[in-house]
Amino acid sequence: MPLLLCHGRPGSILEFRHLVGPLTNPVAHGGDWGAAVVERITRKAPERCRGAHFTLPLLFPTEQEVDEATEEERRMVARARHYEDELSAYATPGGPPEPNPVPAGFAIFPGEAVQASRRWAERRYGTVLHHARLERGGHFAALEQPDVLTDRIRTTFRPPQTS
Repeated sequence: MPLLLCHGRPGSILEFRHLVGPLTNPVAHGGDWGAAVVERITRKAPERCRGAHFTLPLLFPTEQEVDEATEEERRMVARARHYEDELSAYATPGGPPEPNPVPAGFAIFPGEAVQASRRWAERRYGTVLHHARLERGGHFAALEQPDVLTDRIRTTFRPPQTS
C-alpha cells in the first residue's frame, strides 16, 4: 500500500527521511497542514484509504466536550484555546463534521500545540485503532522522534495477534 507523508509549513520532505525506509506497508500520515490533507483524503475517498495516522489531530473540542472534560482534557482545552486564539484564526472550523469512517491512529506528542484525548478522537472517527500520549517530542515529531513515530504508525496498523 502506498504511503502519503504530508508535512506542514514551513516544512520539507526531509522531515520524513528516517520514516520512509522502515514503513513498508503504510497508510496515510499527517501532522499540521498534512493532517488537514490526510483528513480531506479520507473523507473524499474512504474506500481508498485503509487508515490514517495523525500527530496533530485537528480535533477542537465541542462545547459539550469542554463541559464534560476530564482534568487532562481541560489542559488540552486550554492549549487548544491558546492555539485557536493566538495562532490559527485562518483555520477555525465551522463545527464538528460527521464521524470519519476511516480507521485512525493518533500519536500525541507533549510539545504539540493542539492535542486530543482518545474520547474526542473516538467521537470523530468510527474506529480508533491506537491512541498514544508520548513522553517527548513536539510539532516536528518526524525529526525529533523518528523511531518513536515510526513505531506508533506501525503499532496503529499492525494486524491484531490471534491466539
